[in-house]
Amino acid sequence: MTALHFTMERWPERAFSIRRRMQDDARLREIIGEYEVARSALAYWRTVDAPGTRRLGDYESIVQDLENEIEANLEPSMPDVSRSSPSRPLSTIARGPQFTPLETKEQFP
Repeated sequence: MTALHFTMERWPERAFSIRRRMQDDARLREIIGEYEVARSALAYWRTVDAPGTRRLGDYESIVQDLENEIEANLEPSMPDVSRSSPSRPLSTIARGPQFTPLETKEQFP
């Protein structure tokens, strides 16, 4: 069993991005490490405890919380540009600045 066995089992379609992000993100490495331990413990207690016991419920809850935290860390942080609006109307931005025609010598004797 690899160190990321349960993680790759849970998110196979994101395996590449998870491995890449873990290289630079110490917090994600920590969360995934905790997830692997919790999933391993849950698998063990499922074989030992009867369904519905408190210990089993606790580990199921821990695993769910860690999955939510991993999901949140994997979501790209994108600014919400849907609410931003330009300070000037787009029609004036597209045209650029407005210039007045140059005055000619005929206008000045």
